[in-house]
Amino acid sequence: MSRKFSILFFLLFLSGFLLAQKDEIRSKQRAIFIYNITKQVNWPNWDEFEEFTIAVLGKDPVLAELQKMEADGREVREKSLKVKEFLSVDDVRNVQLVYVHNRFNFDIGELLDKVSGENVLIVSEDYGFNESMINMIEIDNVFQFEVNKARLELEKFDISRSFANLAISSAEKWQELYLKSSESLERAKEKVAEQQALLNTQQQQLDFQKSRIEAQIRQIEVRNKEFRDLRAEYERLKEQNAEQDRLFAEKEVAIKEAEAQLLRQQKERKDRQEEIERMDRILQQQADQLSNQESKIDEQGIVLGKQKTELNNQRNFTILFIVLTITTITAGFFIWVNYRIKKKAHIELEIKNEAIEAQSRELAAQNQEMEQFAYVASHDLQEPLNTIASIVNLVKVEKLDEVDKKSIGFIGESTSRMRMLIRGLLEYSQLGKNVEFKRVSCNKVIENVTSDLAKVIQDTGTVLKAGKLPVVQAHEVELTLLFQNLISNAIKFRKADITPEIEIKAKKKETKPNDKYWEFSISDNGIGIEEKFLEKIFIIFKRLHAKSAYQGTGIGLAHCKKIVDLHGGNIWVESEPDRGSTFYFTIVG
Repeated sequence: MSRKFSILFFLLFLSGFLLAQKDEIRSKQRAIFIYNITKQVNWPNWDEFEEFTIAVLGKDPVLAELQKMEADGREVREKSLKVKEFLSVDDVRNVQLVYVHNRFNFDIGELLDKVSGENVLIVSEDYGFNESMINMIEIDNVFQFEVNKARLELEKFDISRSFANLAISSAEKWQELYLKSSESLERAKEKVAEQQALLNTQQQQLDFQKSRIEAQIRQIEVRNKEFRDLRAEYERLKEQNAEQDRLFAEKEVAIKEAEAQLLRQQKERKDRQEEIERMDRILQQQADQLSNQESKIDEQGIVLGKQKTELNNQRNFTILFIVLTITTITAGFFIWVNYRIKKKAHIELEIKNEAIEAQSRELAAQNQEMEQFAYVASHDLQEPLNTIASIVNLVKVEKLDEVDKKSIGFIGESTSRMRMLIRGLLEYSQLGKNVEFKRVSCNKVIENVTSDLAKVIQDTGTVLKAGKLPVVQAHEVELTLLFQNLISNAIKFRKADITPEIEIKAKKKETKPNDKYWEFSISDNGIGIEEKFLEKIFIIFKRLHAKSAYQGTGIGLAHCKKIVDLHGGNIWVESEPDRGSTFYFTIVG
């Protein structure tokens, strides 16, 4: 049965191929006929043409054959051939010949009026007698034509005598040929009907084969579903394995970081131990020296005692005086040496205290300058800005020209940006003042930030995911400002036509038993940051984009760094352009 189906399919394909070949042959004959007409007609302004252009009106297959002639470099009496296609009569212009077939239902009268006086030859097919300039009709695979001499003379065309003699000369002859063409068409229709009956029989056979194929397709679909289920299970196991690999990699990184930190601490502890041992050796040497000196003094006292018993009272008194003098001088010497050592240490201590006091005075002066700057920023600098803004609002915009209106707009925008910068500096200078730490729930902080940013989250369709976050010892207001700045930046620096996705995580880390902290991460799918800017973005007023692209003052991330420093932590970012960014910061737990 499958063999019969293959034979049937081949016959259908062959018949379709032969019909297509026949249509292609007729299109080639028609194109050659049109091309030969160009050699039988003389145009009144022939010398003015730089090239000869033939236009085809409508989607006619003859267009492709004429374009092949153009590609082959055909010429019309030493002028290069060009071919165009027009879909409407109004589009016809700058051509020398227009071909149109009646099956596209173009109004031949409208076309003739369009080209009247333009020296354009109209070659039509299957239109009525004398309706066109040169009209073609196909009869038994042969092209016949009639020539409207009156219209050609009106448009000043001249045709060769042999071409005129071959043309149909009367309406009766044209009608006879047209009827003959109709009879040929009827015979063709009968053949088509016979072929249709054959096709119907073949269609029934195809329907039977189709039902068998559909049954096989259903069996294939069942097997495909089983395969898809197996594939889905494989993908699930593959994802599970990938997740385990990722967790293992994270733990491995954490272990390496802990080992590196432990090595640093061991080295610091070893350095401190060596310093203590060095100081102990110095002190021991000084104690040994004092002990040797005391033993020598004792030995000299014994010698003097022996001499005292041997000498008389006067001599004993003299010796005693000498011994006392020597003892006093020796004791004074050691007291002087000890004094010099203590005095040197005292001088060094005074120098360090003076340096500390100088740093304290410098910090106090800087704090005072910062407070003075904050006062100026909040009052003196904002006052002239308010005055400028008030003057801008008083100006009657409708009396200004476009240049003045733009200038006033620039002044207003600049004033607003300056006010935002001053307000940002004021807030930056006041961070860390009067800070009181308490236990703060990070999940509660995220709820408050989400409520404050509800409108921008809704307008942008942002998807915000936050896992279970810890309770930390922190300043609640500044911790809220930290999360709000990072989430706002993730929404602001999003990619066009991409829904922002933000994920917040926290994990506990421990470098040693009594040194624990929380590491937070805020990830997004935004525009990302180039590697060369990763360290610069936390500098105050450092912007990576133009104000026209993204609004802001360039203070937000500097705020974040100052807040994290206040909590004794670190902040950093990992990013890849067009792939998004992840901001990390730590808070002692």
